[in-house]
Amino acid sequence: MEPTFLVNGSVLSAFLARSVPTDVAADKWPTDAPSVTSQARAVAEGILADVRQVPGLAVVQIDPDGLDDHELCTAAWNLFTSLCAPVPQYRTGELMCMVEIASDVPTVSHYSGSSRSGGHHTDGTLLPDPPEIAALLGLSAADTGGETITMSGPALWSQLDPAHQATFARPHHFDVMGQIPGLTTRKQPIAQWGGDNSFQLRYLRRYIEDGYETVGERLPDDLRAAMDAFDRISADETNQTPVLLRRGVILLWNNLRMLHGRRAFTEGTSRRRLRRMYGKFVAARTVNVDVEVVHVHLPADEVADGLSVDKRGG
Repeated sequence: MEPTFLVNGSVLSAFLARSVPTDVAADKWPTDAPSVTSQARAVAEGILADVRQVPGLAVVQIDPDGLDDHELCTAAWNLFTSLCAPVPQYRTGELMCMVEIASDVPTVSHYSGSSRSGGHHTDGTLLPDPPEIAALLGLSAADTGGETITMSGPALWSQLDPAHQATFARPHHFDVMGQIPGLTTRKQPIAQWGGDNSFQLRYLRRYIEDGYETVGERLPDDLRAAMDAFDRISADETNQTPVLLRRGVILLWNNLRMLHGRRAFTEGTSRRRLRRMYGKFVAARTVNVDVEVVHVHLPADEVADGLSVDKRGG
């Protein structure tokens, strides 16, 4: 999937207007909404609409020309905090988290610090409240592979046998990996439909298997069978939307509805370097617009500086 939103020119300048110190700690990025122009706000609202509704994700290209890593992260962060309220990723409070092969990544993120594929999951199953929106910013791509893939939770659910659906709807043990004080596991459904027809998915197979082991219970046979079936369905490439996170590309998705993972990759002359952000939806994100609101309507074959560009087609 190619970017459907472009951030450049005056819109990029708007998202760079709030500076962040180059030595800012991972848990000290500003959490309030930045002041942006009406044009930048319009782009942010278009992105948010795609994430909150169908298709449940958005791909954004920030023009990286002339920007160093910190400036690129700053633009991405100010865009992200225009959309939602950021939330910490671990007990240690990281707001902007490194995702790359490294020996010192948190043990709870063994997957994100490797080059493996598979392991499709939702983020934050070990947190008190999983993030509603997640984002990955590309700083550089690997030499080969490494595409991030997303899958629609409701679409995967619809392909499950009804017996497996019933199994997923029951509460199951999740290992919280020390991320919730006073708890070793938490019992919750893997997938469920709400009364308002909303769908919620929480899935990371390793944490479920570890959860049962931690409480001293045998993994139920029907749960193992349901997870096997779910993993087979999510591994089907016809259910996957791949996105290569080149420099300046941001993938944002609804973490309550979307499963994600990545394809295996090989690093040589170029490393796969990403930055991750978590957030929650808010009824109205307060943003101080510093210019008069102007509505611009363009012909379909024209692209205005920094405006949303829809390339999805039918």
